[in-house]
Amino acid sequence: MKAVKWLDEHFEEVLLTVGLAVIVVVLTLQIIFRKLMGTSLAWSEELCRYIFMWSGMLTLSFTLRNGSAMKTDLFINMMPVKVRQIINLLMQVLLLVLFAVMTKVSMDVVPTITQMGTAIPISRAWIFLSLPVGFALSFVRTIQNMFKAWKELGGKEENK
Repeated sequence: MKAVKWLDEHFEEVLLTVGLAVIVVVLTLQIIFRKLMGTSLAWSEELCRYIFMWSGMLTLSFTLRNGSAMKTDLFINMMPVKVRQIINLLMQVLLLVLFAVMTKVSMDVVPTITQMGTAIPISRAWIFLSLPVGFALSFVRTIQNMFKAWKELGGKEENK
């Protein structure tokens, strides 16, 4: 159970940290090879682009988990606590529907991708797999946020 709790709290964070570290190392190697050895690594830019795409999609669920997604809440914060809580729950429902639809659409698209990478000979479908994975993780994080919003709605009023 501890492993599941740890994964729930750190899954995206670990993958994003590893991805960033790989990008830094690969780009540093690319600079060294280009400046000191007069040649470049043909695969470095493509690998960094692929990791960057995966990072973008993982960041979506990471920000949802942390509650750090950008939102305009000037008018919402002027409302009473119960109204804010209801609006928050409704927003979670809308996000849940959005992520369900986007997961389904992206899962339908990925199998149709037949191109191979230019410098790295892997199917680009592996790269575009970041879309349904990211949307599915965001779906799960939104369910978690819905449960929190539901608990807040049933709990005592607090001024936040």
